[in-house]
Amino acid sequence: EKVRHASIEEQEAVSLDALVRPLPEDKSTITLLYGKNISAQNHNRAQLAHLHGGEVQVSPYITIHDKKMQDRDVERFMSESRIEPVMVLKVGAPILFTRNAWNYYNGERGRITSIEEDAVWVKKEDGKSVKVERVETTKTRWVEKAKVMNEEKLMTLSQFPITLAFAITIHKSQGMSLSDYVIETNEIFAPSQFYVALSRSISAHRVTLTKPNRSWERLCFIHPKALGFVQRMD
Repeated sequence: EKVRHASIEEQEAVSLDALVRPLPEDKSTITLLYGKNISAQNHNRAQLAHLHGGEVQVSPYITIHDKKMQDRDVERFMSESRIEPVMVLKVGAPILFTRNAWNYYNGERGRITSIEEDAVWVKKEDGKSVKVERVETTKTRWVEKAKVMNEEKLMTLSQFPITLAFAITIHKSQGMSLSDYVIETNEIFAPSQFYVALSRSISAHRVTLTKPNRSWERLCFIHPKALGFVQRMD
């Protein structure tokens, strides 16, 4: 709560200092959280190159229901839905699930064991293997016809609900429950971003911080309007 409200005192600073630890040599066992998308992409590409075998490029299936939809509308919906235009995978690569299902949860970790046209097999950290199939994400709008509101489909994207686990953005991590991850503190640039990254952790013992080049107080800033609201609540 202190981080959330940007109220960092000596006790909180000591607790955060304790989370600054050396990174393991094998970075495939952890997930790095970056503030910027290009940093996450570069780290994923570099780590993926260390794995043997060929890359498999997986694009979402796109179904347009409304002919007025243009390419920019599709691109915007992909961005809003956190779906990559092209996902590059390899057998052996660590992944994070990006949705909840009966046999996996959002943020759970595993490794790819097989890649098929419409299925990716993943061995989770608990040893169980799961078949991951494409899931649909649909953009709709409500339209009134004859004084009745009807929901109309505009477009549908179909993609595997996974992402490479070497690195992800803090934005993409929202809603996830993560373990064994590292926050790149020097990539924090937006209000409340550090709090969002910290709050993904399922345990304080399984999150690591890189040493920041600024104080914790400056890292834990929030939007002035949010700060004013908190102060009024106090």
